[in-house]
Amino acid sequence: MSYKGILSVLKKLHTAEPNINFGRHISTAVSQGNLFSFSDDVILEKLEDYLIQCDLKKPESEKDLEKILKDGLNLHQVLEEDSDDY
Repeated sequence: MSYKGILSVLKKLHTAEPNINFGRHISTAVSQGNLFSFSDDVILEKLEDYLIQCDLKKPESEKDLEKILKDGLNLHQVLEEDSDDY
């Protein structure tokens, strides 16, 4: 069960982040410890936690992404406003 679960999570990660290879996903997910000392169940749990973290880092919608890009393009205005406050 854990073996198929690991493959399923890796497939989801590859779909979500196709430019990141599975080795990097695994090493990031299990960065706290020795990969070879973990059971399949623990590796699955760590990969699932990592998948959740990756999902949380993504913008909620296309509208959010557009706002982030717009704010980034106007960053100089934000910095000027902040410096006026001091």
